[in-house]
Amino acid sequence: MPDTDPTAFALYHQFLYTGQIPSKTPDIVEHTSLCNLYNLAFSLQDTAAQNAACDAIHAKATEFTEDIQAILPAREHIDIIFSGTSEACAGKRLMVDLYTAHAKGEWFDGGETWPAEFMSKLAVSLMGERPVGVVGQLVKRREEYHVVSGEKDGVGVEL
Repeated sequence: MPDTDPTAFALYHQFLYTGQIPSKTPDIVEHTSLCNLYNLAFSLQDTAAQNAACDAIHAKATEFTEDIQAILPAREHIDIIFSGTSEACAGKRLMVDLYTAHAKGEWFDGGETWPAEFMSKLAVSLMGERPVGVVGQLVKRREEYHVVSGEKDGVGVEL
């Protein structure tokens, strides 16, 4: 298994012998290792290890903190899960659900390229969570969508 991340393999080895996943490395390393472990377990069809990796990602991402962005898996971690697994898997659902519950729009404005499949699943999930039929809260007055003479690049002005 030459393409296997050594840290993920070490975590998998630890899990096989102890039934536990040791963690508490720096956040970015921890999520990277856990996502790589999930992919390894997925490729080996080891559901117990997949579940343990999901549990560890979930636990890390739901720790109490005021800076939720610091503990959620980042774009690079979502890339790991979405590029290393098939269409229907628990790891993908977990990533989408974490972002449905906690993400802010400005997190996606940094020019980074997010996995298209993740963004599609996130959009569908968010649409499922929004209140349907509450037009006044989501859609502005019709005049706010009018093009104003002299406007630059399609950017409207406040009426």
